Amino acid sequence: MHKRFLFVMWGISLAVLGVLALGFRGESAHFYGIADDREQTILFEAPVDIVRILVVEGDPVSQGQLIMEVQRDALSSELVILDEQLTELTTRDRETVAATRAKLSSLRSQQEAQQANLDSKIQSLQSRHDLNQSILVQLDGHAPDGDLRSNPILAEIEGLTRERQHLRASLEAEIMNLEAQLNANLRPIDAQVAELRERKSALQHQATKLTIRADFDGRVGSMMFRSGEIVPPFQPILTVHGSSPNYINGYIHEAVVNRVQVGQSVWVQSTTSGDEAPFIESTVESLGTRIVEYPERLKKNPMVQAWGREAVVRLSESHPLLLGEKVIVLLEKPGTVFSKVVATASMFSDVMNVFAETSVKRLPLSPSFPKESFIIPTDNRIDPKSIEASGVLWDPENLNFFMISDESSSGKTALYRMDVQGRITNSIVVKDAPQIDDLESLSADGPYLYLLSSLSHNKKGKLKAKRRQFLRLEQDGSHLISRGFIDLYHVLEQLEATTNDRHTAIFLKDALQSKRIDIEAHVVRNDNLILGFKSPRTDLGQTVFLRIMNLERIFAGRPPQGEIWETIMLVDSQAGEPVLLSDMLWIDSTLLLLGSRGKKQSHVSYVWAYDQATHVLREIFTISGLKAEGIARTQYDQEYLLVADGGGTTASRYLMVNLDHFISGGRI
Repeated sequence: MHKRFLFVMWGISLAVLGVLALGFRGESAHFYGIADDREQTILFEAPVDIVRILVVEGDPVSQGQLIMEVQRDALSSELVILDEQLTELTTRDRETVAATRAKLSSLRSQQEAQQANLDSKIQSLQSRHDLNQSILVQLDGHAPDGDLRSNPILAEIEGLTRERQHLRASLEAEIMNLEAQLNANLRPIDAQVAELRERKSALQHQATKLTIRADFDGRVGSMMFRSGEIVPPFQPILTVHGSSPNYINGYIHEAVVNRVQVGQSVWVQSTTSGDEAPFIESTVESLGTRIVEYPERLKKNPMVQAWGREAVVRLSESHPLLLGEKVIVLLEKPGTVFSKVVATASMFSDVMNVFAETSVKRLPLSPSFPKESFIIPTDNRIDPKSIEASGVLWDPENLNFFMISDESSSGKTALYRMDVQGRITNSIVVKDAPQIDDLESLSADGPYLYLLSSLSHNKKGKLKAKRRQFLRLEQDGSHLISRGFIDLYHVLEQLEATTNDRHTAIFLKDALQSKRIDIEAHVVRNDNLILGFKSPRTDLGQTVFLRIMNLERIFAGRPPQGEIWETIMLVDSQAGEPVLLSDMLWIDSTLLLLGSRGKKQSHVSYVWAYDQATHVLREIFTISGLKAEGIARTQYDQEYLLVADGGGTTASRYLMVNLDHFISGGRI
């Protein structure tokens, strides 16, 4: 018994020494943070008068509730002045057009009158000449020669004819100049009118923001001004925050290697409630891409600067934490002797490493995935390398997948059938469809399937017609039949010329003129087409998502309506490098985004979940060594299929991923 006790104590001692050794290497099993929530700060870019504030500090508010009204006297005056300027310009324009038309009419009348006068003189002279000719024939028996030098009447007729031609030419040039002015597509006054209308639209947009509503359910925080006061520009008036915190802003010290990954479970405990405070199981939602300075509350010594990497932890729905409460985030599940030893060693290592210069190790990019497999045709006559997988879609009717390839070997628009074992069973040519090249994505909505080409120019800078198409098709038994197609590039050109949204117009103008359009993804939802642009991106490097509304009307040939729907920053959370969009998939209220970066063997693929309601982007997982081009849901809710292009050198590949391994609670 005594020997067994000694062995147990020796084992515990070795474990403690091992954990302490782990701590001395600079690793830590915890970090600190502050409980926080969304905050709405109300301020304006110009001076405003507060008409009334309908809430007081601490009041609960619900999403959409009216909380404040302000006014801008200068705004109304500016709108009146702009209206007067527009009226003046349009009146002047109408007067100019009317004057030009009057002058044009006068010139035409003048031309006709002078031509008629000359024609009358020429006719009179010609009659005299003919009479003289007949008399001479009667007298001499033969007609005289027609030499102008010996016949003054003919000479005069010739002079009048030349005068008529000169008159017609001179007046015609002036008439054509006036007609060109009337028919010009863009005149200087048009540019002035367009500029004033753009300014008016911007001011009207500002006017709509003078009634303030709560963005979410929460409570009123600080109030810096009262009703009746004048507020300078960019000065906060009041804040609204959530009723309780829903995430932790954590900070990992730069001198500590903390093995944290997006999606992993952690345990949060208040540091102000003692050891009896409950542990809250939570999920790491995102990791910062740069080193930032610690908040004052988390510094051990306010006089000493401390720096670290941010980590956002999403809290569970039910918890007792208060806004602004300081917490500790544990990476090991609490409750075991080992976890307490790890926590103790981690705290000790934190103190030691604050004064040590320890290099931060890079986290492994991807969890342990099943090995991807090659996509192989069952027909041996088809070269697997000729299929360049670019998109995939689950077909619930036949319990298999539709898959598209960048290039079509048959020269016709076709989709592949692929089973769950990654075998291409057959190719289906779409009936009555135009040829589409460089297929990038496909989606489904209701009874229809949609195919999208990239709209990108080739290496020679040309955009072929078969790269401009957006196709709608429908299943009919084992066949696919075209139900309409549109020139999507032309739709974007129309939208750029007609949209009232300035940012959308600027983006599309730059994209069209620079010939940099490359659309890699799309979804169709509730008669809206959302396009995901691989290129171009915004000046800040954000990926642009454009929404085209009333898709049915566009298939009917009506002009498009649309706007930029979202701009999302897609980056590698570890390296801070930009990631290029390759596909997207709408699941309930969440948009799954697929992206990749790198070249050849260094490719890395990423999957994010974007919640449009909260505008929160969560990186779910990454996969190294794979350039994924398409993502599809399978017949199982949390199982997804990824396909990757082999680049023409190898067969395309596929990979089944179960998101239950990466998403807390089994939900996106």
